[in-house]
Amino acid sequence: MPDSPLSNNVEDLKIYWETTKQRLQRACPQHPLAVRMHRAFSWLGAAECEDEDDKIDEKLIFRWIGLNSLFGRWNSYDQEPERDNRALTGFLTVVEGYDKDALIKACLIEQQILVNQICSDQFVNKFFWKVLGTEKRFNQRRDQISIQRMYSDQNYRQILHEVFSRIYLVRCQLIHGAATFGSKLNRRIVKQCGIVLERIIFAIVKIITDHAWTENWDDLCYPPVADAN
Repeated sequence: MPDSPLSNNVEDLKIYWETTKQRLQRACPQHPLAVRMHRAFSWLGAAECEDEDDKIDEKLIFRWIGLNSLFGRWNSYDQEPERDNRALTGFLTVVEGYDKDALIKACLIEQQILVNQICSDQFVNKFFWKVLGTEKRFNQRRDQISIQRMYSDQNYRQILHEVFSRIYLVRCQLIHGAATFGSKLNRRIVKQCGIVLERIIFAIVKIITDHAWTENWDDLCYPPVADAN
């Protein structure tokens, strides 16, 4: 497939995916990746908005759902979806192995300022909330030094997992009602997380399209089925 820069919108991504989708369906008509991508595009498309300051909460939530469409997997032992953290960690590990064009690295370099700000924000560090109300003190400066060192060491794998842990906390605050809709307190961090998340997802979709489309990706959660009645 010819090289292509990272797309700036979902429609471009869908067009870029189409040729690979046809190859996949010829090789394995029942492969669930087509459903995963279809679901992901539907949610990523719902997050697009001309005004970057509009619907910030919805954008982050919809983009996370789009990502979840790709990484979610069925735990056949428990007969329920795998836990998010375990499924996401496994998914990112596989994607990183297929990132032959270093798109994730390029994305993290491009978004370095935002990534630094997200990873240095004490309110999206789970350890801040663990020590809140106790005698222990949270060292915010340590976070700032840590993410700067990761960039100096070019440890992009660790940076990716670190920023995802912060975005996931913000996602949980929104999804579980631990934040007010449209709150003035979290506008900056929600917007930052939404921007970084979108760029990483776009990189992941291109990695799958170019190199990882033959991967198994494990069982799909709640696959489309014919009416049982």
